[in-house]
Amino acid sequence: MALSEDIKKKLQFLSTVYQQLQDVKNAPTLLDYKYNIAAVLFNEGTQVVISAARNDLPESFNGVFPPTEEIGDSGTTIHAEILCLDGAKALVEGASIMVTDPLCPNCMKSVIAAGVKKIYITEDGFTQGNWYNSADENGVERQRYFDDVSLKLAAYAGVQVCKIGGKGGEDVSCDIIQPQEKPPMSKARVEEYDAGTLSAMVCNAQDRGRPYAVAIANGPKQRRYIVMASESYVPGMSDEKAQNIREHFKDVPGGLRYRLKVDALSSILSACAYFGFSLSGEQVYISEIPTSRCIVNAIGAGVKHFGLAHKEALSQKSKYALDAFYKLETHGIVKASVINDIPAFLEN
Repeated sequence: MALSEDIKKKLQFLSTVYQQLQDVKNAPTLLDYKYNIAAVLFNEGTQVVISAARNDLPESFNGVFPPTEEIGDSGTTIHAEILCLDGAKALVEGASIMVTDPLCPNCMKSVIAAGVKKIYITEDGFTQGNWYNSADENGVERQRYFDDVSLKLAAYAGVQVCKIGGKGGEDVSCDIIQPQEKPPMSKARVEEYDAGTLSAMVCNAQDRGRPYAVAIANGPKQRRYIVMASESYVPGMSDEKAQNIREHFKDVPGGLRYRLKVDALSSILSACAYFGFSLSGEQVYISEIPTSRCIVNAIGAGVKHFGLAHKEALSQKSKYALDAFYKLETHGIVKASVINDIPAFLEN
């Protein structure tokens, strides 16, 4: 059966993206890291590549930490999918992403929160991918994390997941793993910047008592925006669905290692990608101490000053995070300060 010109054009573009993905993965690097994973973020409608990246250290870590270093309970590298969102200088809502390996649950949450509607994963990622075909320190095969967590998060959010391979051109193949139902929507609150609006939003968030994060971002036409988010599930998720996912890991000591909600800080970063914003400064305020992984990802997005409500280790996760802040502050990479006047902190 002959292909229509529109289908041929789409396949040719996907083939071009596929080749760029391989080029990014195979480019020379000084980073000696076991997970060489690449990603390309693109708009299928306009056939424009938005950004491309592979797992890498934040720029400020170069020459300071090796990729095997521990920052709290996190590694030093940022995953390719997150770096693509950080590097997006255009609206990500409705975009697609192509990745060399199946996505871990944290990356899946972030790309969904950023409005990505379609995910392509290369066939080689399932058969040869180092992450997918390995086990964590508890002996849990990471394939389970993709099959029983990442794919379900995509399904609930209505994000299409495809396996892509082939020789290129019209020979590119695309098998749907998870059909698309509806594009995800951002759960962040965004308002055009005004000092009074910022103060009111902060007061309202404090009254609600839920963990939240807030930052000021630059948007189109040189306008500034307030971006605020609370910890929440990706679209389509619920407490009941989260419990069903956790049930699949009852055999694992300590249960499922991944949080199923998107933390407030990650929600801010994903919201910026969703709307095509960039942080206007180097500071962000978080009412709850973020995880070590979130800290590393935020550094990759340009955050250098973390405003906190307190510096008390209320859990093992927050103890690790405070250790991470101490190590990073010792090397002059970030500052972590207890902030009382949040608007003044963000406006500086």
